[in-house]
Amino acid sequence: MVKVTDITYETIPIEPTNESFKKCVEYIKLIGKDYKKMLPKKPKKTVSFEIHNSNSDFANLIRRNLLDEFTVYSMYMSETVQYDDSFHLNEVIEKQIEYIPILQDLEKYDIDKFSINLFAENKTYSIITIYSRDLEILYDNKKYAGESLFSDNIPILDLRASKKINITGIKICKGKAKDDSGKYLLLSNLKYKILDVIPLNKTKYETTGESSLNSNPSKFLFKLTNHRNIEPKKIMKICLGSIQKKLETILSEITKIKDSDTEYISDIIKFEILDNFKLIHFFGEYWTISNVISRYCYIEDNDIEFVCSSITHPTTEISIVKIKSNNYLKILINAVRNIINDVNIMEKSF
Repeated sequence: MVKVTDITYETIPIEPTNESFKKCVEYIKLIGKDYKKMLPKKPKKTVSFEIHNSNSDFANLIRRNLLDEFTVYSMYMSETVQYDDSFHLNEVIEKQIEYIPILQDLEKYDIDKFSINLFAENKTYSIITIYSRDLEILYDNKKYAGESLFSDNIPILDLRASKKINITGIKICKGKAKDDSGKYLLLSNLKYKILDVIPLNKTKYETTGESSLNSNPSKFLFKLTNHRNIEPKKIMKICLGSIQKKLETILSEITKIKDSDTEYISDIIKFEILDNFKLIHFFGEYWTISNVISRYCYIEDNDIEFVCSSITHPTTEISIVKIKSNNYLKILINAVRNIINDVNIMEKSF
């Protein structure tokens, strides 16, 4: 049973007191006196915590879901950019807009009703910078009156004198970082550290620590930082909720398998017997799920004859738990239930 300890929330000041920031301000003042207009309106926030009485596969389940299996709101360009500056590439402008971190508290909205436009014209004799604040946000064809979707000081492009740009129909979408790590990366930073084992470190002079193949760590540190667009506590709630939902769906499918079955297939899993081994394929899943289920199968029965995880191919999101035991169904079902219980313990901590 996992234990979550030392949960700490922290707000990072918009104007820190360190020397690096002071030097940045000096450089900005060379360009313009009002440096505050370059600063975001919201601070970044962090949450750190430790997981004890756990294992590396469960910790990796949390880490991987935070990094790239988390559903994130973003923007995408549905129409072509219209501009009269040949020095700008359409693909670059597209990425600059799509990579702007946007507000994640959009559950109460119909995201299909959002439409974001950009029209800018440089009527000066100098190059000007177009920022995210220049984007016009419409909801249901009316000016959006809710909380700002993004920080308003993010540069999009530099526009030369007498040039203009017109973009219409920028839409909001949902996706995961494993599909597009730039567009759907939720976190500004994620720190992950094993606390009770020194990791293996080899140099040509010495070898320190212990290989993960030989160690069994049980204490882990996490620290995550947001993009000013979602509360850290909510990040953990959504992450753990999505893991729980995924595992409950898998559990529901596994319980449909009977001891007498030699084959079972659905949209979620595939069960088959091969040379006295039972193979459970998980569609749409890579190493993460099969690793943690295999580990919990071993925890459930230390005398199990055989259990391991694998993937069908590096380019295919299908992972496999390979198991050999007379009580394989009971072990498998209990293993998934125990993972769900540990996820629930974590969720209640936040």
